[in-house]
Amino acid sequence: MTYAESIGIPIEESEASKPPRRKRPPARLTEYLICSTPGGRVEPEELMTFKHIQKRTYFEIIDKFICEMNARFSNKTDMSGGLQAADPSSKFFMNTAEIVKFCNLFPRLNIDTVSIESQIKVAKNMFRSAKASSVNKCYDILLKMNPCFPDLLKFYTIIQCIPTSSASCERSFSSLKRIKSRTRTSTGQTRISDLTLLSVSGT
Repeated sequence: MTYAESIGIPIEESEASKPPRRKRPPARLTEYLICSTPGGRVEPEELMTFKHIQKRTYFEIIDKFICEMNARFSNKTDMSGGLQAADPSSKFFMNTAEIVKFCNLFPRLNIDTVSIESQIKVAKNMFRSAKASSVNKCYDILLKMNPCFPDLLKFYTIIQCIPTSSASCERSFSSLKRIKSRTRTSTGQTRISDLTLLSVSGT
């Protein structure tokens, strides 16, 4: 009973307070995973339904997996473009734009992208005259002339450090599993790291 009714003031039904309209997400978004707030609200009882759990868990995992696959295996990325620009057998060999994009991925190395353009022009003719047929051959040539091509040598050093597969990482995890046994749970981090390095490298 409201205060108006308690003192004898009649209230028409149209003027009576009605429950607020429940906000719902747009119907066109019901089948999609929504990461931001669309203005609607999901009721607590709907959070436990299988359909909602499927959208919040399975779809989110699938979306992230697809984005990661597209980023890693797309036909044109800054990383793949740099790898092609370093290969003498590629049609993009010594492509200035691709090398500059690749170098911008490693800002900590302070590669001068302006001076590297002039270094590329000179090194491209030098590689052709030396008949460099592999990345290793190009790296050896630049290593002998380090003062002349400092930025381009950094570029090829990065290329040489990129692994071709994850076998070395998997091998280190297998070695760590053998080394970090139950009887060595109190071994320090430095000793474990040294033992793993000896096991993987064999020296």
